Amino acid sequence: MLELFEDYLRFKEEKISYESEIEKKWSDFYNKANQYFINQVALATVNDNITIDLENEEFISLFSEIKKENRKGSFGCFIQFDKINEDETLSVVNSVFPGYGKLASRFLFMFNKQLTLEVLQDNLKLFENGEVIIENTDLNFFNANFHPKLTSKKISSISSLSSKQRDTISINNLFVQYQKEIDELMLIDKNGARNFTIDLGFEIEKSRTEMFQFLNLFQTSEWPNLNPIKTVINNAFFLKSKEYGKENNYKLIPRIYIGKSILLQRKGWLFKKTISLDFNFKDMTEFAINTKLFLKKYNLPSRFFISFPKTKINKDNLVYDYFKPIYIDTTFVLGLKLFKKYLQLTKDDLYIEEALPDPLSSLNNNENTSEFLIQWYSI
Repeated sequence: MLELFEDYLRFKEEKISYESEIEKKWSDFYNKANQYFINQVALATVNDNITIDLENEEFISLFSEIKKENRKGSFGCFIQFDKINEDETLSVVNSVFPGYGKLASRFLFMFNKQLTLEVLQDNLKLFENGEVIIENTDLNFFNANFHPKLTSKKISSISSLSSKQRDTISINNLFVQYQKEIDELMLIDKNGARNFTIDLGFEIEKSRTEMFQFLNLFQTSEWPNLNPIKTVINNAFFLKSKEYGKENNYKLIPRIYIGKSILLQRKGWLFKKTISLDFNFKDMTEFAINTKLFLKKYNLPSRFFISFPKTKINKDNLVYDYFKPIYIDTTFVLGLKLFKKYLQLTKDDLYIEEALPDPLSSLNNNENTSEFLIQWYSI
């Protein structure tokens, strides 16, 4: 495995690209899928809303061509529910991610031990045919990564430690084997069993060791990512919407629906950094008036979230800090002061996103909004 690891590092350093036969087959599918989403934007009749019709014949035909291996895995999502009317509810997807108890792991200590045991048993049930699921770890220490046991074993790079603990497997006892029949590299232990790695930590992969990143290539399922779909649709929407563009100093991001009841992307407005010139920061009364005119001009809601997509935090401009969204309510003074504070703090682009679900909506009975963590298994 060490020889293969060295090749992996060399490929990364020299940026050598390799496209397998399987990847070539998928390239054609990706191109067709991208064109389908672009066509959906072109056909959209309702401004600011793009709907992916699950019953569309082209959609069904396109995705029926997929013959990818039905690999086992676990997935999850954060979701909120918003009432459309008295009889219909909209499911707003905030993010998707791997399952296996990953996003719930650091909170499991707060609940009955039975819940942890159930997650562990569900994880192990996925691999009952001689396969093994192991947690990928390294020597990085981060409090949020600390969680109860959710796999049969976890990888240890310290041989003395792994020899004393039953729940660890030494990296020296793992090997890489090529299976010609399926054109795939597999992670094998000394007993000949195939091992799948999962990452249950809360650190981004790029901050982990090279060996950790290498072992992540042997996960049972990839991290689900909706960004490629959003990017294709947003870019097509920008081209279609001539009324939104550079001349207006902002770009409109459309709502993206899956069918009628699932929302993948909220409506948003991306303003250039010069937008702050429209505000008077010296006088609070004038700032409030500027804000009201600003909301009216761009047809913005009075309650929304703001963030700053690219705020530089070092002089080399190599690292960016993505601020968490900040809730702003311009209907009262404290919300206006908060809006003023953050506009003054940054000289970068401003992103405004609608607050959905709206906790003050009469349909939601003025209740606090809740976010739900949903997890499922694909067997």
